[in-house]
Amino acid sequence: MKLWVRIEAQEKLVEVSERDGIYSVTLDGDTRLVDCRSAGHRDYLSLIIDNKSHLVECAPISFEDGRYYANISGRRYDVEVLDERLFATRQATAVVKDMGPYVIASPMPGLILDVRVKIGDPVKAGSAVVIMEAMKMQNELVSEIDGVVKAINIKANDAVESQTPLVEIERTE
Repeated sequence: MKLWVRIEAQEKLVEVSERDGIYSVTLDGDTRLVDCRSAGHRDYLSLIIDNKSHLVECAPISFEDGRYYANISGRRYDVEVLDERLFATRQATAVVKDMGPYVIASPMPGLILDVRVKIGDPVKAGSAVVIMEAMKMQNELVSEIDGVVKAINIKANDAVESQTPLVEIERTE
């Protein structure tokens, strides 16, 4: 099985196969045999690699997205593990996102307090585009890309539902 693993911005292709409870793990052309067993609690694993024992605490943060955490020797790592299906889905989603306009959608139901842009305005990644109130808190919705405002679908004092498209931004190169 091929897995794409990202730890602290380093991404590696890892190949894993299992036989009789022993895993063969290949990373950067180096293959190691790993004996992996549950260590009493569902979040703890005992690994034996090169005759050295390692206790690892790990659990999903978001299983659907392939996001996990792992505590090894007292240090926490945020880990992303993508199998071939999830990797292909992520790649396809990235291509689709790059094709059309970037849409800022309401993350939850709320009230639009201010629209800080007009059609035709240039925007930079990280700049505030819409201010909305949700759950008695003001939220700045920002652009994740550089671009030009193509459409504005709301105005101040509009009530919106979750995932309502608010502003469309055309990407600039």
